[in-house]
Amino acid sequence: MKTNISRFKRVAISLIVTICMISSILPIKIFADGELKVSIADIKTDAGQTISVPLTVENVPADGLVAGTVIVNFDTTKMKFVSALNGPITNSAKDIGTNFDGKSLIVLYADDAQSGTSHIKTNGVLATLTFTVNADCPNGAYPISLANDGENPTFYNPNYEPFNAVFGNANVIVGTLAVETPTNTPTNTPEPTATNTPVPTSTNTPTNTPEPTATNTPTNTPTNTPTNTPTNTPTPIVISDVTVKGSTDAAGYPKQKVTVNVDLSNVPSQGLTSGELYFEYNKNVLKLDSFEKGSVVSSIEDIDMADDYSKGAVLLYTDSQNTGASNTHILANGRLVSVTFLIQDGSPKGAYSIKISAPPVSVGGIPFYSMQTYPVKAQFSDASVTVKDVNDQNIKPVITLDKPKYVAGDVVKLQMAFSGVNTGNDKTNNLMIEFGYDGSKFELGKGTADASLENTGINFNYKYDLGTGNDKKLKAIYLDMDKETALTDGKVIYTAYLKIKDTTPVDTYKLAFSAIKMIDRTTGKVYTVNSGEAFMQDIIVTGDAVIEGNISIFLGKTPLLASTLGNEIASKLVQKQINEAYKNLKFTLKKSEGDTGVVINGDKAFLADVDGNYAKLDKVDNKVKGTFRIYASDLNATILTIEGVGYLKKNIAINLKSGKVAIVGTSTEPTVIYPGDVGTINKATSTVETKADGVIDTEDFSAWVLMYNEKYDNNTTDLSTEDALRADFSKDVEIGSLDFHLWVQSFEINNIGIN
Repeated sequence: MKTNISRFKRVAISLIVTICMISSILPIKIFADGELKVSIADIKTDAGQTISVPLTVENVPADGLVAGTVIVNFDTTKMKFVSALNGPITNSAKDIGTNFDGKSLIVLYADDAQSGTSHIKTNGVLATLTFTVNADCPNGAYPISLANDGENPTFYNPNYEPFNAVFGNANVIVGTLAVETPTNTPTNTPEPTATNTPVPTSTNTPTNTPEPTATNTPTNTPTNTPTNTPTNTPTPIVISDVTVKGSTDAAGYPKQKVTVNVDLSNVPSQGLTSGELYFEYNKNVLKLDSFEKGSVVSSIEDIDMADDYSKGAVLLYTDSQNTGASNTHILANGRLVSVTFLIQDGSPKGAYSIKISAPPVSVGGIPFYSMQTYPVKAQFSDASVTVKDVNDQNIKPVITLDKPKYVAGDVVKLQMAFSGVNTGNDKTNNLMIEFGYDGSKFELGKGTADASLENTGINFNYKYDLGTGNDKKLKAIYLDMDKETALTDGKVIYTAYLKIKDTTPVDTYKLAFSAIKMIDRTTGKVYTVNSGEAFMQDIIVTGDAVIEGNISIFLGKTPLLASTLGNEIASKLVQKQINEAYKNLKFTLKKSEGDTGVVINGDKAFLADVDGNYAKLDKVDNKVKGTFRIYASDLNATILTIEGVGYLKKNIAINLKSGKVAIVGTSTEPTVIYPGDVGTINKATSTVETKADGVIDTEDFSAWVLMYNEKYDNNTTDLSTEDALRADFSKDVEIGSLDFHLWVQSFEINNIGIN
């Protein structure tokens, strides 16, 4: 795998260019042999094998090295360059980059972190280079030589002083080297002299026949032919095969975007620290749009992808953080990457394969490496995308209800969207939607048809409340002869409100939707919606007790837009972080204070909006507000506890009645959850224990300050532990001054009795 040079250059090239400019006015220090030395050792192997070649630096100067360039020359007709990984004397994988032009390999070193202590300070392996020897490579010794680039010095120290190094070259020895051995020619050994053996007498007494003289016949002892004794460099082994599987369910129309997922299974226990995959597809049909890291990848910086491959795109993976030392590499089965393609306009319908494979230059099909140097083979399962024909289109109505179930007296909020729409192409100027309901159980939610049917995405200009008695209908028509309305896949087109009458018994009721009719009169296209068929939607009326309310997380006393602190908080809070905070809240229904109760997690309690958000930031009134709804079949609960990691526990008295709603916090006066109760904090130097008693006191304050000062640096992003979550009150995924100010405000409010 080739290192992603574009990412490496962000720091490395800028650093090298800078110090090269400085070096032009400074003398170059030439170090004699025995001082700074860059070398490699002989490697013995066989044809077709993959080898690891450590690039070693010796006699590193006391002030260390911050950058350098080494040229590696080798016989490109006998072996192929595979990858380069940073050695243990470097700080991270970002410190090493390579550039291979087909003739020479350039190894670049630059101190990426530039922290003052992250550069090379000791002798050792700078980088490990991996090569594959050609399968047809003859036996012999093939040199690998090192050099500088001929124009610039080899290395630079922290003062940006340039200096050269001496190089130690080596050989790759393939097979058993032929060594001339002597032929087995005997010495001039005299022929033995024949003896006159007398004829034996009748007594058959043998004569004293002399023993023949021993001849000096040489043994076939070869000369000192070297044996193939391996050096101390370990030969890489192939670990168990990984399975790479592409998804096959992506489908769309021309000019639409589709997403293909790539999953890994059978990941070895040692994990994967780097890899390279090729995606081969019809570039006349699919165009790479974007990509997103999967769940098994630690950072988006670990993944890069480009469509500069003539037959498709190339994906590069590298453990950019620590190359496996801190469990930041791939260690589990799961999603590697999600790739989004644009289906190009005019693409004919059909299924298009996306072949996933190891790099074409890879010998033996090696797409991944483990523990920095060990090759990992893979079994591939290709992905595919289906391009649909607009003439075969079947749009589906998608109904969303604001609650999973209701009680008598509730108002049902129903929204309709369309899926299967060819966004950007589909338009309409004539649409009719109608559904029937039981007039003895339901009534219009906002009094009239016009008010009870809200135009959300389509401007319905005719609305009707039809029928009498039990057979009621709500009908909406959109008709515009002058212009069309563009349709968007998944976008809500209208919102309807129905009120469940107070006398409606517990049961499941159905709304009966008639076949939806939609036409684009400008083009004459008649759309098929739900295969032209009618459909039903269930409305569940329950006898459970309901607790409903609004929860706000404390963001400080002063309105956000009226203070510097508030503006900082508002600028850092993003919707994803708000959702995580509300998702991690939990509700407990208890019969008494000591009761363990029934727990409902936030993601099950809060009512998500059409975009899937549990709560939203209101900058005007300085609140993040989310609405929850809990159902209780046991009416004996008297206490509702609301709590979350890092927030003060709130106990609320409740009175539950079957089929009735108990309100806990309104939209204008929500129940506020404050930062508090830091719990138990154990440290190497001290232990602070506070009671989880639902009260913020001086002991809690001391514990939090200790945690803030000792455990976390300002603006740390290490939020992997519960203690960190408890400290991140602003929910901006940082521990910093904002959290300190929020804690101080919360401490002051709670200490004067405001809950």
